[in-house]
Amino acid sequence: MKWQYSAAAALILLLFSAGLAGGVIVNRIAAIVNDEVITTNQLDEKLALYKENFKNLPESEMDQARSQVLNVLIEETLVKQRIKELKITVSDSQVESAIQDVQKSNRMTREQLIAALLNQGMTFEDYLEKMRMQLLRFQLVSQDVRRKVVVTEQELLDYFRNHKEDYRQEPFLRLGYLDFSIDNPLASEKIRSRALEIQQQLRSGKSFGDILRTTSGEDHISGGELGKIRFEDLDPVYANAVKNLPEGGVSEILETPDTLRLLYLEERNPGAINKFEQVRSSIEKKLTDQRMEERFKEWAENLKKEARIEILL
Repeated sequence: MKWQYSAAAALILLLFSAGLAGGVIVNRIAAIVNDEVITTNQLDEKLALYKENFKNLPESEMDQARSQVLNVLIEETLVKQRIKELKITVSDSQVESAIQDVQKSNRMTREQLIAALLNQGMTFEDYLEKMRMQLLRFQLVSQDVRRKVVVTEQELLDYFRNHKEDYRQEPFLRLGYLDFSIDNPLASEKIRSRALEIQQQLRSGKSFGDILRTTSGEDHISGGELGKIRFEDLDPVYANAVKNLPEGGVSEILETPDTLRLLYLEERNPGAINKFEQVRSSIEKKLTDQRMEERFKEWAENLKKEARIEILL
């Protein structure tokens, strides 16, 4: 909404625009939001935070970038004004508790956190204020927006039915193996022949368990189960050997200098789909967050419509 300057606003504009000796302008007003000034210095400082986003931007598009960042500053100013209007506060202990949570989740000491912040060009005092503002914004959103967001049980169920594959557990294989050790090169052909014989028995339908039992007393043969394993975790040679096997299938003979190996695919499990009750809370959070984002945008736009905003760039 456009508005006419008050005498105070006009005086502010005059003070900020009056340069130093020689008429050099050191700071100007970029926008006025409900009688609160946003300066070009503030805008430049905010732009510096987005320098990675804008570093490859053509000069011809920088004006649009500055306009976008100014819009962010305007929204932030409106949020701060709304926090003040509703008298929302955050205690030092709440800020400290939030910072301790950050340290815990990142397994960092206070000294390590401070060092990490300095490495990013931020002082711990700046971080304290940033954390305080985040907590204030959260309380504001909870008070002004969250209470208006409702997700019904039917919506949760519908989302689950339409996105079941998102809640499938990781697929896995169950593999068995038979090793034929070759400790005597003179016996290698005999051992290979035995490996081929057992391979054929498995391919003819004999159970892997029966093979393990009947070969348990034979020299040079050992075997067992590799158990439940993700396909991605398999050695590339093994992965290639079993990728097209059906359940109950046996691989070709895999060779190393002193061992022959057969792999038996006991199970190829695509992963069970979690029950709705197991994932209900995560779906509720997802839908609530999505709706919160939508409502927050509407809320921010309404703040702008109701505010007195003058952009002076």
